[in-house]
Amino acid sequence: YRKQTNNSNWTFDSVTIELARQMTTKKEIANIEKTINQNTKSNNEAREFCIECGINNPTHNQILRAKLYKLQNGIDPYVWAKNSENKLVDGYTLARIDENKIFDEGYCEIEHTLPFSRSLDDSQSNKTLVLSKTNQEKGNKIPYEFLNKDEFEKFEKYLREKKNYLSYTDARVRKLLTKDFKGIDGFTQKDINNTQIISKYAGLYIGKYLKFWNNPDFSGKRRVFANNGKITSILRKAWAIGKKNRDNHLHHLEDALLIACSTPALIKNISTFINLQTQLANSKLSLKKFDFILQNHKSLKEYILQELTNQDIDIAQIDMKDEKQNKEFVSAIFKIIANKNYPYDNFGGDFKILIQNAPVTHHVKHKSNGSIHDETISKMKNEKDKGIIIRGGIARNGEYVRCDVFKIVNQKGKITYNFVVLTARYQNYKVQDLPTPTLKQGEKATFIFSV
Repeated sequence: YRKQTNNSNWTFDSVTIELARQMTTKKEIANIEKTINQNTKSNNEAREFCIECGINNPTHNQILRAKLYKLQNGIDPYVWAKNSENKLVDGYTLARIDENKIFDEGYCEIEHTLPFSRSLDDSQSNKTLVLSKTNQEKGNKIPYEFLNKDEFEKFEKYLREKKNYLSYTDARVRKLLTKDFKGIDGFTQKDINNTQIISKYAGLYIGKYLKFWNNPDFSGKRRVFANNGKITSILRKAWAIGKKNRDNHLHHLEDALLIACSTPALIKNISTFINLQTQLANSKLSLKKFDFILQNHKSLKEYILQELTNQDIDIAQIDMKDEKQNKEFVSAIFKIIANKNYPYDNFGGDFKILIQNAPVTHHVKHKSNGSIHDETISKMKNEKDKGIIIRGGIARNGEYVRCDVFKIVNQKGKITYNFVVLTARYQNYKVQDLPTPTLKQGEKATFIFSV
C-alpha cells in the first residue's frame, strides 16, 4: 500500500478485516488448557472404545460417534424428551442407542444442535449423536423448535440435572437449550457484538485514512467489513483449500486472501454448500445416500451430475462398496461443490499459483545497524588477516549484517526460499565470490533481493 498510495490510478474497492476475541485473563487461558486436556482424554477413551468394537484404525467420524455416545451415556435426548415415562419402560429403553450399531450409517447419525446451514457452527459442542429417524424429523430446527412446550421443559430439566454427571460443557448446554435463535444473521451479529467497540473504531479509522475508489455507484455504500476469526476456517473447507500448514508462514497469506474474498452475502450463501460437504465427508456414500443428501437441491444435483459426466465419471460404474472408489467419488463431488461456490472462475487455480510464488520474508534477529568495524585499528601483518582495511591498518568486523534472499526451485518445481547472512568481512568481495545457498541435486537458486 505504501508503494501505491501516491499512484492516482490505484485505490481500494473495499476492506475486510479479521477481528478475534482475545484471552485477557489467566482464568480464561486456564479454562482453555483444561478443555484441551479433557478433549485429549475423551478422544483417547473413544479411540479405545472403537478398538474394543473391532475398529483398529478408526476414522475421525467414528471416533466422534464413540465420543458422543459415551458423553450422552448412550441416550438419544430428543427421543427421551418426546416419550412419556410409561412408554420408556425403564425410563430409557426407547431412547437408548444400541452400542453394537453406533457405527452403522443407517442406524444413527451425528446432527448439528443448531443447524449448520443456519449457524455455521461445526464445533463438537454443537453436535449430538441421535437415531437416524430423529435426525430426519428434526431437520433444520433447533431443539426448542423441534420439541413442544412440555417436551422442552422435560428436556431442559433433564439437562440441568444431568449436566455435571454427563460432563456437558456450558457451551453444549447453552446450544441445546437456546430459544432465541435468529439464524445466520443473528449468529453473525452475535460474533460482531463480541468485538463491537474495536470493530467500530477500527472500521472508522480505516474508512477515514485509506484511499477508496471514488465511484458514484459506491456512494454511501459500506466499504469496511469486519469478520470473526472462524470465517477463514469455514472458507478453507468450502473452497477445498485444506487445513493450515503451520510448518511455514504461507498460511498467513492464505488467510489474508480468504478474508479479502469474504463478504456478508457470500458467507450467507456458502452455508448451504458447506452443509452438503459436511454430510458427504461424514458418510460412506451410496447412490441412495447421494439422492437423499441432495433431495432439496435439484439444480445443484443436476450441476454435479453434469460435471461428473464432463470428467468421464459414470456413477453407474462406481462400486460404492469399494472404499477407494467411494473415497474418490466423494472427493470429486466435494471439489465440484467447491468450484461452484468460488468467488470467480478459476479462483482455485489462481489461489494455488499465488501461494506457490509468494516470497516469505523473516525479520532478521541480528542487528542490521551499528558499526561496520571496531574502532580499534591494528597494524596489518599479512594479507590473510581477517577484517576491514582502514587507512593502511585493519579493524575487526563490526555488528553490521546483510541478508541475501534466494528462491530455490527443485526438480519437481517446488519453491522454497533460502537466507544467507553476510557479515562485514565480505565488504570487499566481488558479487560472484559471495556465499550462496548449498543446493541439492537438481535444485536451482535465483537471487531475489537483500535485507
